[in-house]
Parts: sequence; C-alpha cells; structure tokens
Amino acid sequence: MSYIIAFVTFSNSTEQYPVECFRTDIKPADNVIVKLSDGRLAAATVVALKYLNWECKSRIICKADEGAASGDGKKIGLVSGDCLIAVLRNRGWTPFHSTKTYQLVLAYNNEIQTGRIWLRKNGVDFQVLSDLQPMPRTFSKASISTLDGQFVRHYLSQTTFNLFEGAVRFAQSFERNEAKYDRFFVSVGKSDRRTADIRDPKQRSSGAGRGLRDSDGGSDDWRSDWCDGMHSWYSEMMDRD
Repeated sequence: MSYIIAFVTFSNSTEQYPVECFRTDIKPADNVIVKLSDGRLAAATVVALKYLNWECKSRIICKADEGAASGDGKKIGLVSGDCLIAVLRNRGWTPFHSTKTYQLVLAYNNEIQTGRIWLRKNGVDFQVLSDLQPMPRTFSKASISTLDGQFVRHYLSQTTFNLFEGAVRFAQSFERNEAKYDRFFVSVGKSDRRTADIRDPKQRSSGAGRGLRDSDGGSDDWRSDWCDGMHSWYSEMMDRD
C-alpha cells in the first residue's frame, strides 16, 4: 500500500501507469527507475503524483541519476504511518493501542489538555480532550473513546496535501497550546478510494476499482487494472527487445 501514487510513462508509449512511490522528493518530469513485480527494472518519467493510498505491483526505487538502488529503495519524507509514528515519538508523543480499527494511537499532554492522533489503515484522525487525561504506558492497551472531546476523521485517499505532514502540523500546534484547532477539524480525503475515472460506468464494467470502497475493514487485495496492465504491457515490450 502506498499513500503516494506516481503516474509514469515508459519508453515507446504515452500511456500513464500508476506505481507506488515512497519518496516526497519525487516531482513531475523526474526520470526514475521502476521495479516491476517480477523484479526487473525499467526507466520511466513521472507525469503526476497523487495521494491515493493504493496498492500497485510496481514501485519507484530511485531517481535515474542516482543509479539503480538495491532492494525496494529507501523511504524519504513522511510517506507512511510508520514514518509519522517515528516523528511523533521523537516529539514526545506516547504510542499505545486501543481498538482493532486503529493501528496505533499517540497521545500528548500540553499544559491544559490531552491530544490524540489515531492511525488507521486508510486514515489519520485527530482528537482534543477538554482536560488532561492520564497517559497510558508506552505500547500498552487502553480503553478510550473517539466520542470524547473534539474528534475528526481524515482519509488518506484523494487529499490535496500530505496528510502525514498535516498531522505533524497539528501536533506542533497542540504542543504549543495554541487552543485554536478548528482548521485541523475539517475532514479531508475520501473514504471511497476510487477516483472519478474509476467510478465512471465504463470503468466499472471492466472491473476497475474493486475493493476500494471499504474505508478500513475490507479487502486490501485490490490491484488496479492500470497496475496490472502496466506490468503486462511493459513485460511484453522488454521481452521483444
């Protein structure tokens, strides 16, 4: 699963294909190396980047001028929940477990209130309580509720900005005890991970977008028809060379 999806073109084609991208320093027009599902490497050019939280069979492993990276390449920037957890822990937020819906909850006490950041498979939620709450032990399990205080549900798919970076901005604001958090409590993203073109009836008839409607519980086995098509098409082209 990749929060950032890069749409790329390969040589001898103007068709755009989505691939996973785990770097925030990748930009449109960058020349990159893509690792296909069978392990082969292919040169490509980035056309666009979108926050979609999709799972594709191929991924960018490095920029072309960096030389071919080993393995699956390295993560750069806030590109996943794990990256966000590491940043928040370094800032003093305490991680602990709650319900099965959430991968992890991180909490912080400023001078007068408790703030929480809830991480889901397909979203990041914020909560501010009206007073200070006892801090759970690190990685313990605590019985807490999303119904208390001010709470908002954010979705990773189809945000217009990096939600993980937005979570850090919320954390910074809360740590400073700014008290005015309304701007962070306007829900962003969409629970339906299908984009408009996939929701089109013509796209639906081909089966594209199966499994993208579940916000958190449901199947993660979906592979976009574009992803599968990219692998099949480019493998065929490489076999011809």
